[in-house]
Amino acid sequence: MALVEPPAFAILFQSIVRSIFKNPSPEALRIFFEDKSRAAFFLEQADKQDLKPLLFDRLSDCEMLSVCPGKIQRELRREAERQLLIEEARRSDYERLLGVLGTKVRFLILKGTALAYSLYPKPFLRLRCDTDLLIEEKDRDRVDRLMKDLGYHQEPQIHGQYVMPQAIYSKEDSFGVEHVYDIHWKPFNPHEFSEEFSFEELTLNSMLIPALGPDVRALSYPYALLVAAIHRMAHHYDDPRLLWLYDLHLLIENLSDREREMFFALSKEKHAGPLCARGLQLARDWFGTNISDVVLDNLQQGDEQALARVSNFSKKPSLGKMICLDLKALKGIRKKTAYLYEHLFPAPEYIRAKYELSFIWQVPFFYGIRWIGGLMKVLRAGFISCHKFRSDRHYEEAQRADEVISERKTGIASPSARNDETATKVTTTYETASNSLEAVS
Repeated sequence: MALVEPPAFAILFQSIVRSIFKNPSPEALRIFFEDKSRAAFFLEQADKQDLKPLLFDRLSDCEMLSVCPGKIQRELRREAERQLLIEEARRSDYERLLGVLGTKVRFLILKGTALAYSLYPKPFLRLRCDTDLLIEEKDRDRVDRLMKDLGYHQEPQIHGQYVMPQAIYSKEDSFGVEHVYDIHWKPFNPHEFSEEFSFEELTLNSMLIPALGPDVRALSYPYALLVAAIHRMAHHYDDPRLLWLYDLHLLIENLSDREREMFFALSKEKHAGPLCARGLQLARDWFGTNISDVVLDNLQQGDEQALARVSNFSKKPSLGKMICLDLKALKGIRKKTAYLYEHLFPAPEYIRAKYELSFIWQVPFFYGIRWIGGLMKVLRAGFISCHKFRSDRHYEEAQRADEVISERKTGIASPSARNDETATKVTTTYETASNSLEAVS
């Protein structure tokens, strides 16, 4: 979801988004759209980043919508009206399902829908493709029966007690709106993070969402901020999707001083400070979030485990690495064995759906195919990683050899051989030049 083309437009888009949300300026917007080709890029990015309704609402409130080209006005208005109608259909479904569910089990509503009804000025402004619910693990079968009794269809997906601890249910209503619920019994899929939180802890730190029902609860803002920051990295590997960054922006801007202190303490306790710092830094870059460099630096100073998490999840881990991380996080041989078993032998229903099998007797054969495919993925990832390591090492050796030759010819030591003070001056000069070039471009 990164903004890559064209780079000059991407920089300008970031600048204008920040202006719209932090310091609205009709004149800045007018200048931005003087180049007619920017309108198409603006719409494309607004759509990719799920910001169309939010931009329509913000521009309307600031009386800046009329500054935009006519096509942008029409597109933003059309999408906002469409999402409003979809939200009305969703609200009816929420009232029916959550009312019934609340009489049978305890649950928490998570992420997008919780924020839409507690933090955003209007729920339809927060786009989402599903509604996330967290239940207790012991209630999995009861919730499964309830969802099916209410007409929801379970999507074919590998899941278990330890592997992919969630199940997806969907139903299309008479208006053609699809209602999708993602039922979790762990707050995160990677055990590196899910083992940090219990259902009881999250329930004790929850709040009522009256707009969704008299007894519907969601995470308190400090916990919601922590979960949102972790989820962006643990599930989406540092994807800078602007809607998720805006969630972080709204959450921290709405924390009281006491809640901020609670959040900072939680981020340290849960070994998530650097993850939170990364998301909040991006939120500040895009939306001008009110958070100081000192606070970000303090969050960034995590322990070894916290820093390792940034390294492990800043890009999508290979299958082999993900399995190793999960096994390391799970405590006890019983849990580790069950985890491996669920990987090797997912439910027969999943195998039949995945490979479109007609007969149950075909399932064992396709278990074998699945194992071979998984083994090939692990070996391929290992080969690529090994090759990259060797290439990087050879490059570093060649670079150092060039530096030594240069030193002998000129008598001037390379930057890597100079003292720290000189190296710092060189780095500062380089960064200053880079920033100047970026400003010119």
